[in-house]
Amino acid sequence: MTIDRAVLAEITDRLAEAAGAIERLNGHVLAIARAYSCTATALSSGKSASGCSNN
Repeated sequence: MTIDRAVLAEITDRLAEAAGAIERLNGHVLAIARAYSCTATALSSGKSASGCSNN
């Protein structure tokens, strides 16, 4: 079985795009988790946790 170079290039490009999308999504997930953690700490203690900004 052979694969045309153009098809292989398209598959490779799409794989790279998918990997980039997953990386961006992971960054969003971490930011949301941190925001929830900071909010929970602020609500439970009335103070901002270290590493959490007030803006």
